[in-house]
Amino acid sequence: MRIGILSSNPESWRMQQFIKAARKQHIRLCPIDPFETKLELRDGKFRVAHTELDLSTFASSIHGGNRRCFPYILHLLDHMEGMGIPLTAGAVAVWKTRNKFATLQAVAQAGLPVPDTFLTYSQDLALLEMNRMRMPVVIKLLESSSGKGVMMAENFVEAEGLTGTLKALDQLIFTQEFVNSPGVDYRAFVVGDEVVGAMKRKGRKGMWKANIAVGGRGYKVNLDTEKEEMALKTAEILETKIVGVDIIEDKRGPMILEANITPGFEGLVKYTGVNPAPKVIELAKSIAKK
Repeated sequence: MRIGILSSNPESWRMQQFIKAARKQHIRLCPIDPFETKLELRDGKFRVAHTELDLSTFASSIHGGNRRCFPYILHLLDHMEGMGIPLTAGAVAVWKTRNKFATLQAVAQAGLPVPDTFLTYSQDLALLEMNRMRMPVVIKLLESSSGKGVMMAENFVEAEGLTGTLKALDQLIFTQEFVNSPGVDYRAFVVGDEVVGAMKRKGRKGMWKANIAVGGRGYKVNLDTEKEEMALKTAEILETKIVGVDIIEDKRGPMILEANITPGFEGLVKYTGVNPAPKVIELAKSIAKK
């Protein structure tokens, strides 16, 4: 069986884990570099031309992620579905999770709790809202990961400076309440209908971000029923079979913070001993076309 995985970096640690897991399950995992493909519509039929691979022979495909030329990635995923290739995540799911506000819109509409969040193009409206909120506030880029592009404004002067920079760069202004959870959150790694691993993440002393990529540490946990159900429901709402769900908690209870459709798992392996790669390959096998 041949299974594809979108990736332009097959030598990365994450990709190597998938390749090893596939080999043990007698699967040929084929990295698909999106930038070596061409999308064709001939006589109404879908075809993805690749410099080396014949994608029509793939039983299914995993979304491995690529942040470059995002619109093309969406077209490629739609084209692969048009060829009848089952995907772990289609274009809609990838767009919803790439855009932090779209993620929160989707889960909030389904009734899951999220932090108070505001989005606007107007700096004046953003500052007016921030003036009503209790400082500090969190300002985010719509598309970012690993804790990058997430900033805190401790006071109104800092908020004015950060929003001014975003306005100068012609960016939307995404503002979120600061959830008082002393640099702690939870990451649930969902594969299919199962949370295959979870960890509590805690930022370094004096740090308010818990991301492992910016110096946080992880601790193996068994999520309580409420958090586990929230993570599984988030995957269902976002229409993806693989996702990392970040949950933050304060005295009001747990809330969905964001979701990552191509979650890194080096920290999960390091701090919990759980490697989700074999489960991901099993999932790709289970959805394969017959």
